[in-house]
Amino acid sequence: NSNGVLLFDGNNHTIYLLIGTKIIKNKSDYLSSDNRGRLLLIQLSISKITSNISFHLVDDMYLEGPISKVVINNEGTIFASSNSTLYIFELGIFSNSHLKIKKITDYKSFNFICDLSLNGGPDADSVIVSDIYKSLSIYKYIKLKHSLIEQSRDYSPLWITSSLFYNINKDNQKQFILS
Repeated sequence: NSNGVLLFDGNNHTIYLLIGTKIIKNKSDYLSSDNRGRLLLIQLSISKITSNISFHLVDDMYLEGPISKVVINNEGTIFASSNSTLYIFELGIFSNSHLKIKKITDYKSFNFICDLSLNGGPDADSVIVSDIYKSLSIYKYIKLKHSLIEQSRDYSPLWITSSLFYNINKDNQKQFILS
């Protein structure tokens, strides 16, 4: 699974990486509190003279468990999964005119999440949450209320390991691929 996102700020021609990390200290108990995650926002700078690439840590945030998936929509809303928790963050300029990660909320009612996928399109307000306990859910994210509303759930898929929204047709029907 992808655990990072490449971002481009067209206003100042800056490239950022948003990376979710896994720090596994206790391999025998994956859900142990010893296992942690970290969300990193890194700025890439490319020298025009030497073409050397340098990295600068812009912001970071520690989470309770290892991060298994990170996705971001066009509005800067970040969805990150860790064990059975779905975290929601905002990426924006909150202080000192620096880009920052701000935690909005988290949801701990999911089973062990193995994949996340956002719908395409300008609003990207729906997220597929697939878990290792054989269920698949589609949630609608309501930004103004900072909440998720379950739109549908299938309790009988067979061992979903990845999911991807690939089309939203003219009738606003969401189509996706599972594997």
